[in-house]
Amino acid sequence: MLNSRGFSLFEMLLILMLSSLLMMTLILFFPLLYRHLLQHYQQQRLRQAVDWGMLPMIKDIKRAGFMAKLSLSSGQMQSAIVIEPARPCLIIRYDLSGIAQSSDVASNVSSNASFAYRYHQHNIEYASDVSHCSGNGWIKLFDEREIKVTSFTLLDKPTYLQLRLSACLIFQPTLCYQYAQWIRYENR
Repeated sequence: MLNSRGFSLFEMLLILMLSSLLMMTLILFFPLLYRHLLQHYQQQRLRQAVDWGMLPMIKDIKRAGFMAKLSLSSGQMQSAIVIEPARPCLIIRYDLSGIAQSSDVASNVSSNASFAYRYHQHNIEYASDVSHCSGNGWIKLFDEREIKVTSFTLLDKPTYLQLRLSACLIFQPTLCYQYAQWIRYENR
């Protein structure tokens, strides 16, 4: 027959001491781990918000000039992309319908659309069917309670547009994201 007498008092105290050391170590490192994971989540959230927010602008830039040159009913030619140097502002024009031929641009003025993006009050704003970068009624691309755009630059080159944006979280200004994109002109 086997003799089973259990654990001695010394063995129980040793196991209890090792278990408490393990629990204290976990308790000390859990807040650090949680803070690191939260910071990583916030950085990814900022990056995703900026990437998704800039996507419509990039698509519009690639579509710019879908008609060779857009013209008004007066016959005045307009550029497909206009960058205002006074403030970072971009006006993009292209044919929305996709059915107009270059010979009948003047007859399809209603299908020609303009889209504008500007840097205003620490945000990127969007408007459609505008001819200049001032005025009211612009739509903000980013939630102003969450994201603050610190800089926005546009550099026009012959074959591409260089776009740079810096954004930070409002509630944690040390978390910032630098966005840079070189967009090749498709129809210019």
